[in-house]
Amino acid sequence: MYLGIHARELATPDGAYATPLTGILIADRASSRPYCSGMTVEMLDRYLRDLATADAFSGVLRVTAGADERFAGAYGLASRAWGEPNTLDTRFDTASSTKLFTAVATLQQVDAGVFSLNTSAIGYLGLEGTAISPDVTVRHLLTHTSGIGDDADEEAGESYEAVWHARPSYTVLEAADFLPQFVHRPPNFAPGAGCRYNNCGYVLLGLMVERATGRPYRDVVRDDVFARAGMADSDFLRMDRVNERLAEGADPIRDEAGTIVGWKRNIYSYPPIGSPDAGAHVTAADLDRFIRAVLEGRLLSAELTAAFLAPQVVWRVRDRWVQHFGYGPWFRVDHGGTLAPLAPATLAALDAALPRNWPRANPIDIAGDASAERYARTLDVVLAAPEIDATLVINCPNAIVDAQAAADATIATAKRHRMPVLTSWVGDGVQAEARRRFVAAGLPTFDTPTEAVRGFMHLVRHRRNREALMQVPAAAIAEISVDHARVDAILVAARAAGRGWLMAHEALALIGAYGIPEVLDSLRKKRHIQIQTEVGRVVPRFVEVLHGNEREISVDSFRTMLSDMTERLDATSGHIEMSFPYFVMKKAPVTGVESVVKYDASLTGEIHGGREEMWIRVVVAATSLCPCSKRISDYGAHNQRSHITIKARVREHMWIEELIDIAEQEASCEVFGILKRPDEKWVTERAYDNPKFVEDIVRDVAVRLNNEDRVLAYVVEAENFESIHNHSAYALIEKDKQAADPA
Repeated sequence: MYLGIHARELATPDGAYATPLTGILIADRASSRPYCSGMTVEMLDRYLRDLATADAFSGVLRVTAGADERFAGAYGLASRAWGEPNTLDTRFDTASSTKLFTAVATLQQVDAGVFSLNTSAIGYLGLEGTAISPDVTVRHLLTHTSGIGDDADEEAGESYEAVWHARPSYTVLEAADFLPQFVHRPPNFAPGAGCRYNNCGYVLLGLMVERATGRPYRDVVRDDVFARAGMADSDFLRMDRVNERLAEGADPIRDEAGTIVGWKRNIYSYPPIGSPDAGAHVTAADLDRFIRAVLEGRLLSAELTAAFLAPQVVWRVRDRWVQHFGYGPWFRVDHGGTLAPLAPATLAALDAALPRNWPRANPIDIAGDASAERYARTLDVVLAAPEIDATLVINCPNAIVDAQAAADATIATAKRHRMPVLTSWVGDGVQAEARRRFVAAGLPTFDTPTEAVRGFMHLVRHRRNREALMQVPAAAIAEISVDHARVDAILVAARAAGRGWLMAHEALALIGAYGIPEVLDSLRKKRHIQIQTEVGRVVPRFVEVLHGNEREISVDSFRTMLSDMTERLDATSGHIEMSFPYFVMKKAPVTGVESVVKYDASLTGEIHGGREEMWIRVVVAATSLCPCSKRISDYGAHNQRSHITIKARVREHMWIEELIDIAEQEASCEVFGILKRPDEKWVTERAYDNPKFVEDIVRDVAVRLNNEDRVLAYVVEAENFESIHNHSAYALIEKDKQAADPA
């Protein structure tokens, strides 16, 4: 049971804690649904068995919620040579997850005051005269911002396996043995000027731990990390020795068609024993023990525990999430959100509201036995905190806590404050009843934390887009001209004729004088409002409707405008259509450079015989890479600029950004306003790894819309402007989900 407090654009605690640990999932879902909404334990087990049969997964998955084990399963083979299966007690090489143990051992020296996060690594180790800057600090090494040269620059495409072509891997046994491989390599950037994944930075941290403690690195981790966390099955095991319960690593050998035709051992791809950057061997259960030890403050001080669990720097900007590095872990923060740092006053108030062993970090764990009163006390603190913008409350079912009482306490507390509160009571049964109570109270509620975060981030992006629109230069408004002389002439002529209203041709001329004749022309052609002899009555009232809705336009406000129009005109049918450019502020995928991207959008509302219909239409430019071209070519593939058009009839509110997201996610790659060279590399490779042609795009978008309950009908079109043909490619799917025999 977790209470996650999120601000400054809200980050997701989905999965409870962001760690790169393979083989373990800290669950925040109900015991009957540990993997995703709608997936039972039996379904998850079958899914993993199917993956193992297809050689797509080999390992152990363990799902826990608090101290409770919700799922544990072993799949695939620990030894392919002998056909030995994995078990729950099998030990695995955790590769770079070893950096977590190195980070904790390093931060323990910071806790002890031996050195600080700002200590110069080169000065401490006496490595002057190398290519490493003396300005590189412990903080830089932990967060991959040192800029030092790596022995294999994996971000530049260098192979770690290739390091050992010229130097036997078995000669590298201790951390100091790595130094000749990188200390004289030129830096990638000045310390703190960038972020680039780096293995050898953690080698330096391991050497600092050795110097600080006077003990070998591996002994420090065994004694001060593994033993203190209760990780009895974890160790650094030599690959040239016989070890019990150890999975043997193997890579598939594939033919030209991609079929697996054999396996090779990876024993020559790295040193024979683990080092500060990789290679510790653990079980899935021990990984769980490690996380619990961190969360419970058994390895680090409260201050450094909070720092260890918090994102520190941005590494990569992905399609719909941002990847951060911390002091060891990396974090996936959905939709560009960030966790709110808790102010000292907030921490002090929470200390009085929560048990003594709470982690003093965000997200806040209010413990599995939290009563309704604890929910209320904690919420009262965070909803009054000035550093918090919004709060997400997550509840997972257990036998101790009354979920409905906790929901009632959340509702009552939220009503006393003005801060936005989102909720996610995960699971069925009493959890579903709690969600119904939230709906009745007008409090946003979601089936999963991810959905809650996504909903909140739509509001964030909407705010950004409004701010961007406010920055349109005044000159753009000045270009709109009104023919005042013509307006005056029309009104004077009407008064001279003794009329206080306008004839049809006069009303159309008046609208034209304001530069918007298309509005009336469109309405007249569609004949949803008969602009004949009564235009003199219709037009002023239609203008009144427009003036009465001078606020932000959304599906909800557009529906109100439609109802208002038919009521004012005493009409039984009506049609309003509004087309406009829609601007979204986007960040380049690697450099994070911001730019505005324009989309063509329209809202259409109709009323016929009391039946109301609302349509949203958006045209999204994206990249499409031809799968056939990629398959038949030795290298390269031709791509096109694709225009994806989604027209959706919706039953309730839906953001334009949601349709944009669907279109961009189902293309080969989205497009951006500004890209630097690293960004161009990213989008090129993204499209190459995700080939889709027009029929693939419309099919995948249609699948998404079929699964969206708010969409009643849709038309999906994709037109690719070919780069090697003198024609365009086009595909369309249309469906009315309410029809008895849908198209």
